[in-house]
Amino acid sequence: GFEGVAASGATPIPAGSYVSGWHVDAGDIDVLSSSVTPFPMPDSGTNCIDIAGTMPGTISTNLALVVGNTYRLSFAYSRNADSLAFGIVPQAVVSVAGANLLTLTPNWTNSWNNLQWQHTSVVFTASAALSKLALQGLDPGVTPKSFGVLFDSFSVTALGAPNLPAAPLV
Repeated sequence: GFEGVAASGATPIPAGSYVSGWHVDAGDIDVLSSSVTPFPMPDSGTNCIDIAGTMPGTISTNLALVVGNTYRLSFAYSRNADSLAFGIVPQAVVSVAGANLLTLTPNWTNSWNNLQWQHTSVVFTASAALSKLALQGLDPGVTPKSFGVLFDSFSVTALGAPNLPAAPLV
């Protein structure tokens, strides 16, 4: 999770700040802590993030990869439970090295007591040795803009080099 912040309920983190190795590039995010009611039970640890603080945010972290190798990015996500009352379905984009891997639209009914965390993964091939993993909250087009996708439990697993055709014998 996002344990590097001593969060108390919803702690706003502005652009230019760091959270557990992630940089807030734009907008702001909220770190949500299970230490204060009614905030959520994160998928793991005591903290998770809402990609939209007072507005949609963008965060990123650098991944050290081997060019041409494949990797599995895994994480948990849900929706801010308060978005239901406003009819907002939050959205976020997950990208690596500028390539969109997933657009998330968590549209299920949940509550702060039961966030119904979903787990997903995506396989990608590294195009650069140092690649930026980014999460970008999308503007819902309505006000308020403070209800985003919740994220937690990130991992990147190396799957290895791609299968290459056998070289001809000479």
